[in-house]
Amino acid sequence: MLLVFDDIYKDQSQDKNLIKDFFKEQTIHLSKPLTYRGLTLVGISSPQNDGQRYISLSEGIKSGHIQINEVNEFGNVPQLAIKNKSENACFIMDGEELIGAKQNRITNSSFLIAPHSSTIIPVSCVEQNRWNYNTRNFSASNETSSMHRVYENKKEQLDDYVSKFQAQQNDIGIIYAIGNKIEGVDIFHGSYLFQQYLPKIIKSCVLEIIEKGIERSQIPASRFKKFFDDICHLPVTANREYFGLGHEYRSRNTVRQKANIISHNDLPVHLLGINIH
Repeated sequence: MLLVFDDIYKDQSQDKNLIKDFFKEQTIHLSKPLTYRGLTLVGISSPQNDGQRYISLSEGIKSGHIQINEVNEFGNVPQLAIKNKSENACFIMDGEELIGAKQNRITNSSFLIAPHSSTIIPVSCVEQNRWNYNTRNFSASNETSSMHRVYENKKEQLDDYVSKFQAQQNDIGIIYAIGNKIEGVDIFHGSYLFQQYLPKIIKSCVLEIIEKGIERSQIPASRFKKFFDDICHLPVTANREYFGLGHEYRSRNTVRQKANIISHNDLPVHLLGINIH
């Protein structure tokens, strides 16, 4: 059974003042909740799926189209230089780790890098007591440096969870709950980009499940519907400090939920919405 959200997109105003305004002309479906042990996921699908427009950071680095380096020989902890040699814009998600060079870093936000462009991106340090070159270029990971060993040690458990949740046709996002708490939602431009990031989203949830010793999750579908409806009606304003391709909007005057959304050519590229516990 699908929960259909056509009704929340009926407002035809052109101003993007609410999260739902970015999804006009789309029909959004929520799937039946699927639970495995301490994790419950609700798939989000849209039949208006127009394929691949962007490359992910991981595939960009693997193909050699994306290069990330220190800004100079001395390095600058809160900044890295990135070059996109691809014909496509590159999407980088908040929380991705860049491994290598003088010191591992983690991205501070989600953003798009334009094709055939170079820029400086803001990052945070995730590794202490290390400030010397290992390699000249960076690789991509979704783990912090201190968590790198944790991911390796918990690989069997992480892979077990990932194997239980497979993206379905036209899936563009996911709502995730840990135990009996709904934590957040990620929606991407299309199924191609979503499939790139689904395993990373699951693994980040599972690490918390392992840490807290959560064994089961049971949440009615109505709570997921209300959560998504609340996220869709959050008021947003443009972030004037956004440096990437397109635009970023952030929720305002929020207490229980908050959200960030990146749009390009009047289409949503990535929505992150979370509950504030």
